[in-house]
Amino acid sequence: MTKVLSVLSDGYRATVEEQDAELGPKLYARNPDLCCYLRKVVPLEQSLEPYDAWITGVRREETDARTDTKVVQWDARRQMVKVNPIVEWTQKDVDDYISEHGVLVNPLVYDGYPSIGCRTCTARVDAGADPRSGRWTGTGKTECGIHA
Repeated sequence: MTKVLSVLSDGYRATVEEQDAELGPKLYARNPDLCCYLRKVVPLEQSLEPYDAWITGVRREETDARTDTKVVQWDARRQMVKVNPIVEWTQKDVDDYISEHGVLVNPLVYDGYPSIGCRTCTARVDAGADPRSGRWTGTGKTECGIHA
């Protein structure tokens, strides 16, 4: 328990290697919630500290947890404004924008990875399957904690 408490303390900044040494390797396989928290949520929150607002690419149609997301909302967890400018966009809207404006797309998207997260927790998705079904496959997990 001491190990977990030390990594959850404020200001914790440890590399993945240091986390592995303290918590054991492959944290993502044993405790994906803690892994996401330490490797995604904490670094984001530390990066956001000097700001009053942050902007995301969250869209309502991505997951059931995002259906009530507003364009502008108060992020109580971080005590700041959260702006979601494309929250109402569909995947077609995104694809049209990419095409119209020549936006570069990660090549993995065209290789069966429509929703890309961490290397260890992202799998290729079968054609026609839910785009986020390749995230945390088999765990029931649908969000990393950044937007929850």
